[in-house]
Amino acid sequence: MFLMSRTQRWTLVASVLLILAVMAASAVLLFRNTPHGDRIAAAMWDGVRNKFVAHPLDTLLHSLPLLVVILHSSYLLLAARRERLILTPAGMEYRSPLPGALQGLRPSWSLRWSQIRSATLKSLLYGRGPQVVSLELDAGTRKVKLYPYHWVDRTTTSRIRHGGTS
Repeated sequence: MFLMSRTQRWTLVASVLLILAVMAASAVLLFRNTPHGDRIAAAMWDGVRNKFVAHPLDTLLHSLPLLVVILHSSYLLLAARRERLILTPAGMEYRSPLPGALQGLRPSWSLRWSQIRSATLKSLLYGRGPQVVSLELDAGTRKVKLYPYHWVDRTTTSRIRHGGTS
């Protein structure tokens, strides 16, 4: 998703919204086509409202995971524009996309080439393809993990085939 064009990102957002709209329309049609569907739907909404009024903290806590997912997805889309990996003759530097107060969650770092003891490519979750490969840099006291797929410009590099390079 980091390398998508603006059109592709908007198409993805529109697709998700369309899927949610179809799901909502399906639920409405399901209730309309059942006997007493309107009363069932109204009773469900009344139950949700009554539960919220009776136990607002529990309802908010139950909706917290959905809020976290929405915030995390939004962060990934916005952070892709601010995150930087800089390679120089002296070494490598990562600039965190987070503001200063939150940099402890994903701190910026830099390594000189002489500090890097080894670099290992690892596949994640038994997946296939370049999207699930991580590059782990061992610098002695610290290990740094990068995801090369996020940093490769597909328009200027050759395509990678399964089992080798082209």
